[in-house]
Amino acid sequence: MTNIKNELEVHLKRMKNVQFLSGIPDSVTRKNRLKKIITLLVDNKNDISEAINQDFHGRHPSFTQLADIRQSISHCKHTLKNIDKWMKIEKRTAEFPLGFFGAKAVVHYQPKGVVGIMSPWNFPISMIFDPLCDALAAGNRVMIKPSEHTPKTSRLVKELIDHYFSKDEIEVFLGGVAVGEAFSSLDFDHLFFTGATSVGKKIMRAAADNLTPVTLELGGKSPVVVDFNYPIKKAAEKIISGKA
Repeated sequence: MTNIKNELEVHLKRMKNVQFLSGIPDSVTRKNRLKKIITLLVDNKNDISEAINQDFHGRHPSFTQLADIRQSISHCKHTLKNIDKWMKIEKRTAEFPLGFFGAKAVVHYQPKGVVGIMSPWNFPISMIFDPLCDALAAGNRVMIKPSEHTPKTSRLVKELIDHYFSKDEIEVFLGGVAVGEAFSSLDFDHLFFTGATSVGKKIMRAAADNLTPVTLELGGKSPVVVDFNYPIKKAAEKIISGKA
């Protein structure tokens, strides 16, 4: 694991240096990166659907294109419409007595730096590209560790991102548990994790050593309350759909 972590740290350090030297990306740069994500997903939707189908041993392309690909495209388009508004400097009221003496207060929204994304197997596209969209819109650079349980999809995602983006913008790292453990212990400026609660606890412990802020989207048991008057057949169909 030491060698793996050392290798990942080299990539992280390089990205942080590039982010520092390049400065805060402007609105045009951020929008161009999001447009490239949309192009990537649209142009390669069939290959992506086939890779997921092979990993799942049977997942209809229509479902993948609706639940994974279209979801991420919609997310990127919504973000594109709002980037300029989100980047605007906001005025605040200066605290007394500073305001009384003419002081002004404003909030500048700035990128954090280099963001890590660890994604799950169940929605192997949207759970990468949704947080990726957010991170790029905020002006960050990104390192991604996709799930090892969808190897064909993860490998394709790496190939596509390597084709559409430079390694100074986004880089994908493949591997199993050892890579995941090393990845979560890196000194990121922020870390996204989607997956099981049990793993999420380990991710948070590892990130705590670097005081890395973490966003956790954790799986649960999908508790359900069924009203006595609700048709049991319809309830069963909806519950199974959610659980599965």
